[in-house]
Amino acid sequence: MAVWRYGSIWFCLVGVASAAPMPPPPAGFAGDQYIDAQGCVFQRADTGWTARLDGAGTALCGFPPSIAATSVAIPEPDAEAVLVEKLTEGLRPEEFAAGPKPTAERLPPPPSRHPDPLQTAIAGAVAMDPVLRQKAGLSGPQDLCARMGYRPDPQAVVGLGLCPGMSVPKPVAATPEPVPAPSPAVRQKRPAPPKQARPEPPAARPRPPGDLIAAGARYVQVGAFEDAGADAALRRIAAQGHPTAQIRPNGDKGPRIVLAGPFADRASLAAALAALRSAGFAGAVAR
Repeated sequence: MAVWRYGSIWFCLVGVASAAPMPPPPAGFAGDQYIDAQGCVFQRADTGWTARLDGAGTALCGFPPSIAATSVAIPEPDAEAVLVEKLTEGLRPEEFAAGPKPTAERLPPPPSRHPDPLQTAIAGAVAMDPVLRQKAGLSGPQDLCARMGYRPDPQAVVGLGLCPGMSVPKPVAATPEPVPAPSPAVRQKRPAPPKQARPEPPAARPRPPGDLIAAGARYVQVGAFEDAGADAALRRIAAQGHPTAQIRPNGDKGPRIVLAGPFADRASLAAALAALRSAGFAGAVAR
């Protein structure tokens, strides 16, 4: 029994050692060592490829293959084929080539054996119209329809009415006569209105100086002047016989305020104010 077991193991080892790589290396493979798809290592020999064994005589396997597995490219589905598949889904084989069902021809309904009551009533009224008018005395003069503009018309519908079998001819639209274009009128230039002279504004009446004098005023302020103007104003005031005075608001620099006075009473102040305004100092005020 032990002999048979050892013999089986030896036979398996020999079979593994003499096995060929699966798949074999491609043509032109230049390496001395090749690992097949099962991960077993083979070594190039004079007679071909032999499996490499470890110290116990077992084939070396479990390694990554020398050549990776070739991935198979999956073609993209045809859009037209997918559409046909979706449209024909659920159809029976005999329906693929069948065309649309022909539309049934509609025939007019057969005539009714019973007459329409409304049409019968209208036909009877039309037939009785001349008789009723004659018996009711509704017949007008013979030329009444002609005077109203009616003319015999073979295409007119004979029915109820005063003038059966007659119609009024359609009026013919009259062609309008061309209206002559008006002649262009000569535009006459209007004479320009005479320029009116603007009236001069009335001269301002001088207000009495007594109305502008305050109760405690004693001076007449002529105005503010620079040095040369102030000296000239002082000389003109003094030439009229009035006392003079001046004020420097900003010290030694800046304009000077020229005054006439002081005056003893209101009457002399008012007289001096009027005289100075008449002399050219229009902005003089009582102060």
